[in-house]
Amino acid sequence: MLLSASNLWFPASLSIVVMPEATSETHATMAADLLNAAGVKRLEKYGSNLAKWREYLDDEDSPLAELSDDHLAAAIAQLMEPPPSEEELAEQRRNFDPISLLVPEWNFLLRDPSASCTRQMRKAVWSCRPHCGRSACRSNCQAR
Repeated sequence: MLLSASNLWFPASLSIVVMPEATSETHATMAADLLNAAGVKRLEKYGSNLAKWREYLDDEDSPLAELSDDHLAAAIAQLMEPPPSEEELAEQRRNFDPISLLVPEWNFLLRDPSASCTRQMRKAVWSCRPHCGRSACRSNCQAR
């Protein structure tokens, strides 16, 4: 038997793949992006003053400057919310189910893979068969 990292030595397999479900940004992701761009000091300095935030984002040429006022205000409001209390955190820990971490992966894997491909991608995949002999196909395959 070989001594290596295989399932013979590590029989328990854990899944750590997380598939993103949302294709559009949520207020939470916009708030995280805003905090990363500006930092905690600016958050404390600007507070919920939308004009100052807009001026800062414009000066920095941030992609967040393209957000509408409503979306920017919602992201700022999310950042200004107080953190959860110890009791709320304890309740979340008690009610946490580790299986819930696998739900996005499971939902992603249940989707039809051909439905997510664009028509052009499907055409490229099916039109390029190995050893088909066509010169156009060979040049397309070599370009990839």
